[in-house]
Amino acid sequence: MFKIASLEAFGISVPLKKTVTTASGSVSTADNLIIRMTDMDGTVGWGEAPCAPAMMGETHVGMVAAAQYMATRLEGAETPEHADFHSLVNSAMYGNNGAKAAIEIAMLDIAGKRVAKPLYELLGGSARTHATMVTFVAGGTLESEVANAKSQADAGFTSFKVKVGVNAPQRDLERAHAIREALGSGARISADANQGYTSNEALEFAKGAANAGL
Repeated sequence: MFKIASLEAFGISVPLKKTVTTASGSVSTADNLIIRMTDMDGTVGWGEAPCAPAMMGETHVGMVAAAQYMATRLEGAETPEHADFHSLVNSAMYGNNGAKAAIEIAMLDIAGKRVAKPLYELLGGSARTHATMVTFVAGGTLESEVANAKSQADAGFTSFKVKVGVNAPQRDLERAHAIREALGSGARISADANQGYTSNEALEFAKGAANAGL
């Protein structure tokens, strides 16, 4: 579809408004890989992927280094049809799926721009007219969590995810119940433990989830 002229990789670290604490640790910055790809005609495509070493096995520095290495293999390459972009990127290096995803996104961005179509048309057409954005509730006292949930509901959010697994199951169930009471029956509320529970704790939490409003 096009020839890759250049592939640049940047690491960015954006401070979060509030530190997020989950069972896998605390996060105070969004550490992401940014890809800037240019084709031989000068069309620029952008790609991005988050760094989450506990879940994906790639560090921030490692993602940038992997993308820079793949750039040496991909610059000058002729791309296949967009449905086969993955095969080209996958051949440049073993593993490093987060870095590869950012590169493939940049390729798709160029592909859409070259034919003046939004990405959803390029990938087969729209399946819906809107999607629900999920926000999360985590950290602080129960009172501050409830206040935060109410504030986000006032801002228009209708779907919430309670981060659990740091506390004992009963404490997390109490948190979920308080948030349900504050938001009412119209909100969609789920929980995410990030593998923070033992098997018995997970069973205990699951047994009480419905009564807690999840």
